[in-house]
Amino acid sequence: MAFFIATTFMRPSTLLDADFGEGTINISIVRFEFARGALMARLTGQGSSVIAGDQFDSRIIDHVPLLFLGKGSSYQSMEQTS
Repeated sequence: MAFFIATTFMRPSTLLDADFGEGTINISIVRFEFARGALMARLTGQGSSVIAGDQFDSRIIDHVPLLFLGKGSSYQSMEQTS
């Protein structure tokens, strides 16, 4: 995925590529540069960790998108008379 994204840039770039799997996370830092008219990739760092996949994913969801969807909000019901 990082290589595809780098093809859209017109200048040297460094990208962080993260793969969240089922209980693991793999991270790579890749430097992209143009040399002899071609896009070249150089791995500058990488790592992986075994983590609880579902628990980690739920924490991300709980702390980012759910806030935008109203997590923690309160509402008051409007009483209707018939």
